[in-house]
Amino acid sequence: MKILFFDLDDTLYNQIVPFQNAMQTVALEVDDVDALYRLTRQYSDEVFHLSQDGHMTLESTQRYRIQKALTHFNISYSDAQADAFQAAYAYEQAHLCLDEDMEQLLIHLNAENYPIALITNGPSDHQSKKIAALNLERYFDPNCIFISGDIGYYKPDIHIFQHVNTVTGTKPEDCLMIGDSYHNDILGALNAGWNAIWLNHRENTHDVVSLTFASHKDLAEAILQLTQ
Repeated sequence: MKILFFDLDDTLYNQIVPFQNAMQTVALEVDDVDALYRLTRQYSDEVFHLSQDGHMTLESTQRYRIQKALTHFNISYSDAQADAFQAAYAYEQAHLCLDEDMEQLLIHLNAENYPIALITNGPSDHQSKKIAALNLERYFDPNCIFISGDIGYYKPDIHIFQHVNTVTGTKPEDCLMIGDSYHNDILGALNAGWNAIWLNHRENTHDVVSLTFASHKDLAEAILQLTQ
């Protein structure tokens, strides 16, 4: 591969950590935090296109995902409670830390001058704050950080991958997408003619069509070997 493209959320950092911390802040308790988190991601993905198309506000999507997820635990959550949870979650997202294995990988790739870029879904302001919190411009050229809210297309839409190819002057067959979302990152990239590696550390079930790793550590080690 001539260039590696990384997803952001739950790929470069473990998204469940700020989620758990936010739960503690608002005293939200369930018997399976991981299941709750996965449900919020499921419901977030369900309405993401509505927020991107302007048919649903960001605030509404944030309320929707936690409220719908909590119904699986027989918990009714008011708008005020959902807003309090989101405020706590936003605070935690402003204090993110990179996954240790992924950070060491980025350091190595930079030292080897290996081309890397970032593609992330979400509103520009929201994702930019996470990028700043993680200080990702230490590792990524600002011109190689792509946010769907800036582009007008979002993964898995083939157009975002084509846009990135145009801007970076790359060919699809020379690109490798690395991400945790099977639908957005993996299928999106493959449909655009890219290569892909799936980080399936949430143990999701799909008909796998790409190289897959179950932990950040295993993924980082594989990429180190791939880029030698």
